[in-house]
Amino acid sequence: MKGRHSIFAKQKGMTLVEVLVTLGILSFVVGATLTLYSSTFRNIRTHDSFLNMLHDADAIISYIGKDIRRANEFLKDYHTSEAQIVVAAMKRVKERPEGDEERLIVYSLDAERPNRLVRSVHTGAKSTSIELSTLIRELKVIPKTQNLFEVTILLEDEVAGKVKTLQVSSAFASRY
Repeated sequence: MKGRHSIFAKQKGMTLVEVLVTLGILSFVVGATLTLYSSTFRNIRTHDSFLNMLHDADAIISYIGKDIRRANEFLKDYHTSEAQIVVAAMKRVKERPEGDEERLIVYSLDAERPNRLVRSVHTGAKSTSIELSTLIRELKVIPKTQNLFEVTILLEDEVAGKVKTLQVSSAFASRY
């Protein structure tokens, strides 16, 4: 027992070879972990971007579909005085006991930043706006017949240096 104890007592540290082998193994493990982490993070960002585009497309289709179904008149060639590119404009007369209320609903893109879609509702002198998306590449509201409209949305987002696109199309019928 005494002999064994004296062998370990002579060794006071690690040899240079042991240190180099340990550093090599440690750098391999750290490199593999960082590679796995970065690819996982890239995948999460890609899926998150796709979910954001899906959410925006769902919200836009819902708003436009609801407005088309309730519209009394679809306004062709409607223009605003503001720096906007009007995509669609429609009138809606809501019948109320105290009198009819006319609403003008306008979907427009900002001329300076054409990827931003805004929905504006004008009721008399009152006006409210909401930004629906910042990922719009293209939005078309095409009248197919007097009461049938085709809506096509193309959304685009850049993630990790790659451009991801989502195209959604639907048709809606006006009840008037």
